[in-house]
Amino acid sequence: MLTSKKLLVFIILLVAQSASAIYDPTWERPVLSAEEMEISDARYGFENLETASLSLNSRDGEEGMTSIRISLKYLDRDESQDQILKIENVEKVECNATRYTAQLKMNSESQHRMYISLTDYSNSVCAVVHEYLWVAHVNEGYGFCGTMDSRMKLQGNPEAVITIQSL
Repeated sequence: MLTSKKLLVFIILLVAQSASAIYDPTWERPVLSAEEMEISDARYGFENLETASLSLNSRDGEEGMTSIRISLKYLDRDESQDQILKIENVEKVECNATRYTAQLKMNSESQHRMYISLTDYSNSVCAVVHEYLWVAHVNEGYGFCGTMDSRMKLQGNPEAVITIQSL
């Protein structure tokens, strides 16, 4: 009898552990990702950039895309710099394309700012064929002025990200 109780407790713990892996309301689950996007028009801090990747994420329990993750790898650094920016606005633009606007919440101590405008042409209905399905404009800076902000344009084609899906 004692071993069956232990087995039952083990099964309950296993199911509870599995459930937390499937649903986590704090996880920004990647849905679409474009790795090693083409970098152009890089200015200031982005001039030494080796690779850049973007992903559109959806938080468990919420509808639609909730954030954009940007991963930047610089030539002179061993580790990549990752930021998750909250999507502030979603709008339909020309030819049924979708524009996501995301910002990093400004830290009052460092006054670090980052802004991404990502246009997704995946559902475009125009006769114009876009070479890349994603086109993003990224600005990053410190302070309030913005005149010396780093800027770049990223272009790439997203792929679906396979993850454990929430129920």
